[in-house]
Amino acid sequence: MTPEETKRWSTLQARAALAGHTCHLDGAGRIVLARWGRCMAFGSLAQAEAWLARVSGKVVV
Repeated sequence: MTPEETKRWSTLQARAALAGHTCHLDGAGRIVLARWGRCMAFGSLAQAEAWLARVSGKVVV
């Protein structure tokens, strides 16, 4: 990951935690966000960021 991607990854993890979700990379390199036994897998940071913003009601700048 580039330094910019590393920062975005860390921010995504923090925002997910504040929204009550877990956030990790699976064995295939996908980003997985989960809460209450339900999970969503994404192929890019942008997809995961957009989904988390939508379900948490927060606008990502």
